[in-house]
Amino acid sequence: GMAGLIEYNLFRPLYTFVFFGALCIAAGMYSLTAAWQVAITITVFHTVVDFNRNLSRVAGIEAPLWIQALILVFVTGLVAVTVLLLQNRARTVSRMYLLLLWVCFFMAALRTFLRRECLFPQEGADKTCPLMNVHPSDWTVFAVFVLTSIATALCIRHFSKRNLPLTGGNG
Repeated sequence: GMAGLIEYNLFRPLYTFVFFGALCIAAGMYSLTAAWQVAITITVFHTVVDFNRNLSRVAGIEAPLWIQALILVFVTGLVAVTVLLLQNRARTVSRMYLLLLWVCFFMAALRTFLRRECLFPQEGADKTCPLMNVHPSDWTVFAVFVLTSIATALCIRHFSKRNLPLTGGNG
C-alpha cells in the first residue's frame, strides 16, 4: 500500500550504489586497508546481486531468496578474505586489480553460459551440449570480453613490474 511505497522511497537511497560508494570514499579517506577492502568487496557484492537478480531471466532458474543470500555471502566473503590475504604482499595494487578483474570475469561468464538445461536436463531431452544453443551474438560479445580481459590483465602485470608513481612502488 501507500505505507510500503513511502517506506521504499524513504529508505531507497540507503541501498543504492551511490550511498555505498560514499561510504567507500569515507572509509578510504582514513585507511588504505579499508579503502581496498571496501572498494573491492562492495564491487563484488553488487556484481553478485546483479547475478542473482538476473538468474531467473537469464538462466531460467528460480532460486529461493535464501539460496541467493547464501551465494552472496559466500562469494563476497571469499573475496573479502582474499583481499585481506593479498594486502600485505608484494605488488598489492596489481594483485587487487587482477582479483577484481577475474572475479567479475567469472561472474560474467556464469551469467552468459549458466543455463537451466545444463543443471537440470529434462528427461528425454536432446543430449547435445546446451552451450551450442547460446546465441552467436553472445559468443561474439564473450570473445571480445575474453580478449579485453586478457589484455587488461597483461597491462596490469606489465605496469606492476615498473615502479610507477601511481603504485607507490608497491604496484
